[in-house]
Amino acid sequence: MDRGNENVKNSVISVSLCLCVEVFSLSVATITHHNLDKTPKVSGVLQGIKGQYLIFDNGVMNIRKYGGYKVKVTV
Repeated sequence: MDRGNENVKNSVISVSLCLCVEVFSLSVATITHHNLDKTPKVSGVLQGIKGQYLIFDNGVMNIRKYGGYKVKVTV
């Protein structure tokens, strides 16, 4: 029996997040879409996740578009 792998399995921490969207914008035309190609730094308060979209207090980001990107998240 390999004790090294057993220690790794026992040290896994499970975290549950609820990022339910409570408020939706009324018009798609008024939503700001963040584009990492044009503006590589995006800041804001994450208000929720809907499908492939991160919804911030100042706009939305389609995370599927940036599948191969390396990003840094600061909390």
